[in-house]
Amino acid sequence: MIEDAGKGLENLDGRAVLKNVFWEARQVKDYKQLERFIEMYAAGMKPADVAVAVAKYAKDNWNSIKLMQDPDHHGAIFQLLDAIDKTKGGAVKIWKDYYKTETGPLDEFAKLTGYKIPKRTPQSLKTFQNEITAFKTFFGLQRTGNFKKGKVNKWMKK
Repeated sequence: MIEDAGKGLENLDGRAVLKNVFWEARQVKDYKQLERFIEMYAAGMKPADVAVAVAKYAKDNWNSIKLMQDPDHHGAIFQLLDAIDKTKGGAVKIWKDYYKTETGPLDEFAKLTGYKIPKRTPQSLKTFQNEITAFKTFFGLQRTGNFKKGKVNKWMKK
């Protein structure tokens, strides 16, 4: 077989090269590279299929993609964090007040950002607290009182 192949197989050492698709995906830096990636690894997907996959991913990761990464929503996040900071009882009180009256800082935040308030279940309060912690961690405001000390100003100026 090698004799029949002619020139061109000199560099072939017989080993297969495996590529990790997810590693390749993380290397995409712009839309031109994204287009090449889709042509190589998802050629059977129509543009509408790609758009649906992106929309589903964005919906499933709304807090991190749309809220924390979008500077347009930073003001609303800081308003909510400020209300939590000023309310005796913090996030728990704001969450409970929302379910009593369906108004207040949490309702305003949801209207401004499209935030989906967790449905009232035994686990939903913990979910809400975890999401508030994620917001604080993203902005470097977790459990240190930095919110009161003005560390927020560096984010507000961006």
